[in-house]
This record gives sequence, structure tokens and C-alpha cells, in this order.
Amino acid sequence: MPDSALSAAPHPGARSEASASAALPHHNAVTLIRWFFALSLVCFHACLITGRPIFSPVKGHAIVSVFFTLSGMLTFEGFMRHPGARSFYRRRLLRIFPPYAIVIVLSVILLAPLSTLPAADYFRSGATWRYLASNITFLNFLSPTLPGLFGGNLIHAVNSSLWTMKVEVAFYIVLPLIALAARRWRPAAVVAALYLLSVAYYLSMTHLALSTGLERYAMLRRQLPGELMYFAAGMGAALLRRRILEHPLPLLIAGVVIWAVAAVLTNLRPVEPVGVALTLTVAAYSSRRLADISVRVPNLTYEVFLIHFPLLQSLVALGLFSALGFVPAFLIALACILILAALLHRLCRAIAA
Repeated sequence: MPDSALSAAPHPGARSEASASAALPHHNAVTLIRWFFALSLVCFHACLITGRPIFSPVKGHAIVSVFFTLSGMLTFEGFMRHPGARSFYRRRLLRIFPPYAIVIVLSVILLAPLSTLPAADYFRSGATWRYLASNITFLNFLSPTLPGLFGGNLIHAVNSSLWTMKVEVAFYIVLPLIALAARRWRPAAVVAALYLLSVAYYLSMTHLALSTGLERYAMLRRQLPGELMYFAAGMGAALLRRRILEHPLPLLIAGVVIWAVAAVLTNLRPVEPVGVALTLTVAAYSSRRLADISVRVPNLTYEVFLIHFPLLQSLVALGLFSALGFVPAFLIALACILILAALLHRLCRAIAA
């Protein structure tokens, strides 16, 4: 899409809402929030992979919900401030793809000794190259395993976290179109329409999954049309941030209650994104002290997300958790994840430079 198409004169309502957003302070505690949920994800997956009862502060679905909502909030706000599809795609590509591609390629190479196949057979196997081709193009569901690898683990996939990447990338693809609509009409109305359409899709797929018993409808429910309600909630929170922050405590309580109730009563899942967005907005933007701490913390959470699952799988396959027990092995795994995340981050910055 040409950048000029997104630079057309905006609707007066779009201009006023964008101006209100631009007038807000930029300080936030988003990095701290990302770290909390990224480390919760490591805990959650460590328990899942080893078969222990889940002790993570936050469960898997809630973690994914947070990251999709944050993505909608931050990328939409950034795009509305600096419209232009070409520059947006370039920024996203440079941030997302290099560490992602490095992890995919190195997983294929460095995990080869753990395969039950001889190295020559492993690298000649069509399954190895299918894994590489599918995962490098964000289609992890087509080939989640490598031949002879992790067959003795409870979970055989190399990196189960990567299913979210295709949803994230799909959102990036359609975001310029959403921003174009938001500049031509009222942004709040556009975002509300997207939210309602996503809810309608989610409910339709849920009904089909329950009435037919077919797994494919449950799988389709987890794709972008169904997950778009979280991105839309984040976009709506970005537009309404000033109003939300005028009443932080009651809206924080309302957000937590909505989120908690929807987590227990899954029939209320379509309202969950509202609770997530309200909670994140107040948590991220209402405390200057947390914001001052957050700005000093390096954001390595994307690298942690990419690295943690294959590393945990490898340590389980090597018997570290069985030999040392869960807690010591987990602490070693966490230290390795953080070190490798920092190295990956520096490597990608060096490549970009």
C-alpha cells in the first residue's frame, strides 16, 4: 500500500482523537509489564514441559492475551502518529525477523545432536527442511517437530510458542488498512466495529466446534479474526487512554474484575479483552515511579519468548530436570535463557548496524 494513501487528510473526528492521544505523556511501565508476563510464560512452559502442576503467576491464555493487547495498543498508536505502510513494515521486519530467523536456523543446527537420527540422515530428511521452510515463514503449525527430536518428552514440538507469531504478523499486515479506515472515519467507531466483528467470528467458530465436534473450528477460532478482539481492545485503550487515566483506580478494579470473571466463565470470553486493556492501561501509564524504573530495564522479552521453549525442551531431553529436581534445573534454565536472550539481542543490533 503506498504511503501516500495513509497520509490523506483525516476525518475531523480522527484528528481530534489523535491529537488527544498525542498530548499524553510518553512515560510508561510497558517494559516491566512485558518482563512480568514473559517470565510467567517461562514458568508456565517449564511446568507444562516437565508435567508438573502449573505454578506460574499467570496462565498461558492470559499471557497471550496481554501480548496481543499490548501489540494492538502500541503499534496502532505508533502508526497513527507516524502513518506510512512502507516505513512501518520496514521497522517491524527489522525488529521481528532477524532474531526469529536466527532462532529457527540455529534450532535446526544446534539441536541435531539430540536427535535419535544420525546427523547425515537428520540433515537429509525432508522433515528437517519442511520444518525450516514452514517455521521461517511463520507457518509453524505445518511442521512443529524435527525428526528424531524430543520424542521422549511430554511435548514433541520444538517451539510451541511460535503459533502466536503468525497471528501477530497477520495483524501487522492488516494494520495499515485499519489505520487508513481510522483516518478517514472516526477511529473509535472503526475499532469498535473490528471488535464486534471479531467477537462474531469467535462465537461462530465456538458454536461450530461444539456442534460438530471438529477440531478445525477450534483451531480457526484461534486465528486472527478471533484474536483480533484483543488487538482491537488495545487500539481502543490507546484512543481512550486520557479518559481511562482520569479514573485510574475504579477502572483498574473494573478491568481486573472483568478479566478474572471472564477467565473463570469462558462463555464471557468476548468481554475479556476489555478487562485486559483497562488493566494494562492503568498499570502501564498511571505510575511515574514504575515508568522511571521501566525505562532503565532492557527489553529482551521478545528474545526470551523465542529462546525459552527449545532450550527448556533440550534440558528436559538431556535429563537435567530429572537429575537436579525442578527448582535447581529451572533456575539454571532461566539463567541460560537470559544470557542467550542478551547475546541474541546484541547480535541482531550488530547486524542492523
